[in-house]
Amino acid sequence: YVYPETCPVCATAAVQVVLDDWTEGVLSAHDARLGDLLSELSRYHAGRIVCDPRVAQLRLSGLFHLQDLDRTLQFLVQTQPVRIARYTRFWTVVEPNT
Repeated sequence: YVYPETCPVCATAAVQVVLDDWTEGVLSAHDARLGDLLSELSRYHAGRIVCDPRVAQLRLSGLFHLQDLDRTLQFLVQTQPVRIARYTRFWTVVEPNT
């Protein structure tokens, strides 16, 4: 793992992508905002992933599989106060679980 304070390229990124992890199909986040994480995940997904502003500030860390978005979103549902709304195959919204 490359910590942000030791990596000048990663230090300014909202979501620290560990060097070469994306080639392994993994996105690594450390204390990332949910909104930033979802924006980064969207880059690897054919559709659009939108984060509701009411949950965008939630913080989380972990390894997120880029090739299995459903698994990653299910992990978020199990660990954060969010739910997933799918309006089409290409439009997914992460919103508060209220």
